[in-house]
Amino acid sequence: MKMLLKNLTPNEKNNEIYSNTDLSDLKNSLSQYGQLEPIVINRDMVIISGHRRFYSMSQLGWKECEVRIENFDNDIISLIEFNRTRVKTRNDILREARILEEEIKKDIGKTKRDKKEIKTEKDRYRVLGQVADKLGVGLTQMKQLKSIQNYEPDYIDRIDKGELSVSGAYRLVQQKHIKKHKKQRGKKETFSLEFRKLLS
Repeated sequence: MKMLLKNLTPNEKNNEIYSNTDLSDLKNSLSQYGQLEPIVINRDMVIISGHRRFYSMSQLGWKECEVRIENFDNDIISLIEFNRTRVKTRNDILREARILEEEIKKDIGKTKRDKKEIKTEKDRYRVLGQVADKLGVGLTQMKQLKSIQNYEPDYIDRIDKGELSVSGAYRLVQQKHIKKHKKQRGKKETFSLEFRKLLS
C-alpha cells in the first residue's frame, strides 16, 4: 500500500536505541533499484521497521513509499525484533537490552500481584535470559557487557572501536573492581564472624 511519507511518524525509541549510521549506500540503492522492502507501521502510522529507509527517502525528496500496516502486542519489542539482523555496536546492544528489560519487566509485573516480586534473583535472571535470547547474544556475554557498562562504561566505546575485546575488557573490570569487592566483602564477613564468636 502506498502512503505519503509526511503522514508517517518515526518511533522515538528508535533514535534512543540506535546510533546514527551513514545512509549513502542505502540512498544509492533506493535511487538505483527503488524501494524493495515496505516500511512496517502500526495503526497509528508510527514506524516499527524501516527508519533508515524512511530517512533516506526523505533526504532523496520522495513524497510517498510502500508500507505494510501490522498490529503488535508490544511496539517496542517488535521494533527491536525487526532490527535483529542489523549490524550493531555494543552500545546499541546495551541500549536495546535496557529498553527490553523495561518492557519484559512490565509483562512480568502484569502476572504478579506484588510488583516487588520482580526484584527476586530468579526474576532478574529470567529477564536477562529473555533479553539475551531476543538480542541473539549469549547470556554470559550479556552479563559481561552489563558489568563492563556498570564499572567502566568507557570500555564499551573502546570495544566498539576494536581497541578491546569483550572478554579482555571484562578481565580488566574483574581485576580492577569485582575481585577487590569480593576481597572487601570477605574481610567484612570474616570480621562479622569473629565478632559474633567473641560476643557468644
